[in-house]
Amino acid sequence: MTSAELRCLRESLGLSIAELAAVLGLDARAAAPGPDEPALAGSARKASPLDRKTINRWERDLQPISKANAEALNRLVVYTDRAVAAIVDEHEPGQPIITYADSVELHAAESGLWATLPAAWHRAVAWRAAQQIPGATISYSS
Repeated sequence: MTSAELRCLRESLGLSIAELAAVLGLDARAAAPGPDEPALAGSARKASPLDRKTINRWERDLQPISKANAEALNRLVVYTDRAVAAIVDEHEPGQPIITYADSVELHAAESGLWATLPAAWHRAVAWRAAQQIPGATISYSS
C-alpha cells in the first residue's frame, strides 16, 4: 500500500490520524476475533494507543507500515465492510439510516462497537450503505 492509498483509506473510514492511531493501537489489536477472522496473535498493544506521529510518517513515506499494523488496518477494513453490509441487510429501499452526531451518542446506542471508533466512522459507514440502498436517506438519531 502506498502512502497515498493509506491516507485515502483512512479518510474513507472517516478517521483522523489520531483516531486511526487509537483504533489500531488498542481496538483492532485487542478485540476478540470473529468466528471467521484469524486472531492477530502476539500483536496486542499493552498500554497505549499507537502514536499518531507514526501514522503521519506512514502517510509521508518516511516509515513503512509494519506487518502487525498492516494486519490491524486490514482487520479494521473488514470490520467496517461488515458494518456496511449489516446496515444494507437491515434496511428496505427508502428507509432512513440512522447515524450519530457525536461519539457519546454512538456508543450509547451501539454498545458492541470498538470503544475508540468515533461517530465520523459511523457516518462514513452510513454513507456507504446508503449508496447501496435505493432511495435511502441518512438521519441523525433523535
